[in-house]
Formats: sequence, structure tokens, C-alpha cells
Amino acid sequence: MGFERPGGNLPIPKPPLLMGDPHRSVQPLFDGHPLRPKVIFNLIELPVWQKSRGRLILTAALELLSNQVTHFYSPKKNTDEMIKLLEVLLKQYKNEDRIFFSWDAASWHASKKLYEKVNEVNSPGCREINKTPIVKRAPLPSCARFLNVIESIFSGMAKTIIHNSNYYSVEDCMVAIDRDFTERNQYFKENPRRAGNKLWGKEISRAELSESNNCKDPKYTR
Repeated sequence: MGFERPGGNLPIPKPPLLMGDPHRSVQPLFDGHPLRPKVIFNLIELPVWQKSRGRLILTAALELLSNQVTHFYSPKKNTDEMIKLLEVLLKQYKNEDRIFFSWDAASWHASKKLYEKVNEVNSPGCREINKTPIVKRAPLPSCARFLNVIESIFSGMAKTIIHNSNYYSVEDCMVAIDRDFTERNQYFKENPRRAGNKLWGKEISRAELSESNNCKDPKYTR
């Protein structure tokens, strides 16, 4: 997603783009008693198979220009939660001229109900009453999760907060996730930097037609 700022005669910066899969499902918690590591010759052993204590779904959006994450927790992955995210972002960026939504090809990102909601908030009457920006859709092509910058945010958060964790409850895990995003947002407020990086120029082969040119990464060849 992104937005354009009204600038009068001042130069208007390039509209930032917020990208991401707004839904992320995790099972971070273990059931029963806390893990009790067994120490053998100064080595710690942990069980390979661990029972879950709960499950949560994180809905989030990343604004690429300021590198800020907006998030909340959802009971399900569906269109209603996407509409809720839209409404949250419209309030958060209500002083902007335009917001761009960019997401992957998940079914709840392209539902008829969501498109009807976008058309509703873009209507002149609704915008006049609520003083909200225009919403533009910029969906990613299918099978292109590598273009979705928020996936790297989810991966980093999962490694540091969720993997091999031992929270006593889902609520404890949510507190840790909230703190992680709060500290991340504060860091990029104090150290501004756009999210993401360029992909072009890093291809494994030259972008040209040739019978001997294999443009597909061998790691993803089936």
C-alpha cells in the first residue's frame, strides 16, 4: 500500500508502497508443562515434536516509505479481516491523497465483497463525509511471494519471537509480537530507511535470448 501527500507548490515525493500478505498464521505455543531441557555432558536436548498451546493469526500491513508496520490479530483469514485492515489504514492515513494496496493472489485479497468495499470508500459522497483518501489496488502476480516485502518481516519476526518458543499462553506471545513491532517501528522512525531492496541486476544469468541461457534458479527447478 502507499499514499500520496498533498504538497501544494512543494515537490511531492514518490508515493510509497505498502506491500505484504496481511495474514499470517502461526502455532507458537506448547501444551502441557513448560519444556524441561535435559542436560547431558553440557549439551541441552529439546523434544523434536512439541505440542501446541494455542494458535493466532496476525493481520498486518507494511508501509514501504517509512518502514512502519500496522498490525492486529484476527480470528480468521477472510475478506472481513481485509476490510477491517482497510478501515484501519484509511483512518491512519486519512490526511493523504491516495493509498495503494499491494498484496499477493490469496482469494480473500480479490473477493467481490472487498472490491465492493473499495468502490464504496472511493465514492465522492463517502470521501466527503469521512475525509479519506482514494484507494488504489496494485495486486502482485500469482506465485510472486518474493515481491511481497512483508514476508521478510514475518520471517524475521517468526525466527526471533516464535520458533522454539515456550510461552505460557497465546496472550504472552502476542505481548512479545507487539513489543517487537513497536521497537521496530520506533527504530525506523529514528533511522529512516525505505523497506525492501531492488531485485533487478541480481539475476543468475544475463537477461537475453539464448539457447544455452537457463534463467530459472536450479534451486526451484522441479
